[in-house]
Amino acid sequence: MQNLAGDDAPRLQIDRPADVWRHVDLGSVLVVARDHGSGRDVFVSLESNCAWEVEHGLQLVFKNGREVSKVGPFDGHVSNASAYDDDALDGVIYRTLVE
Repeated sequence: MQNLAGDDAPRLQIDRPADVWRHVDLGSVLVVARDHGSGRDVFVSLESNCAWEVEHGLQLVFKNGREVSKVGPFDGHVSNASAYDDDALDGVIYRTLVE
């Protein structure tokens, strides 16, 4: 398992997908916004704390109240296309960082 918090930090062990939510503290503030270029779509963004990304937390974004449209570290953007200014990322829910 990769140590996401750095070399000196203890490793977080999540054995099953069902255990993920034990490491998330869902936030209570929702932000409703429209993404540039998305037309009439409405996005609801929720910032939460999580054990594997202490600095930025976890951002969950829902599109039109019907689907998850973005998951990842909180950056304030409601889509990966707008976060990276790259239309090729339109519809990408989770983007891994390549070093």
